[in-house]
Amino acid sequence: MASGVAGGRRGRNVAFTGTPTVTLITESLVRITGLSLLKIETGTIGVVGSVAEVILPATFKPTRYELSGVVVSLADAIQVYWTFVDHAGGNPSPPMHAQKQSSPFMVTISNDDQVNTSPEMDIYVRYQ
Repeated sequence: MASGVAGGRRGRNVAFTGTPTVTLITESLVRITGLSLLKIETGTIGVVGSVAEVILPATFKPTRYELSGVVVSLADAIQVYWTFVDHAGGNPSPPMHAQKQSSPFMVTISNDDQVNTSPEMDIYVRYQ
C-alpha cells in the first residue's frame, strides 16, 4: 500500500481547498482525503498525463478492455464516489455531481451550492 500527496495540484483556477492526501488502497482503488470544493466551482482529478488539479498515483493504471467485442471506455469502467467528513447533522448534503472523460481519464466534480463550500470530502476512485 502506497500513500502520499499526488503529483501535485495544478491549476490555473484551483477550486479544491485543502491539501490532498492520495492513498493507493489496491491496484484498482484510490482514496483522496483533505479536500473541500468551493461553492459553484468544479475540481478535477485525473491520471498521470491529464491536466487535473489532483493527479492519481502512477501505480493506478486502469487499462482499456473489451467485453463481448465492445471496447469499454475508462469513463464507463471507473467509478468515482464521495462522502463528507464531519458533515453536520441536520444540514443537507450540498448538491454535487461528477462528469468523466476517458482519454486521458479525468473526472470533474462540481459543487452546485450557490452559498457554501462543501464539507471536507472522502473521495474514492475505483477501476471496475
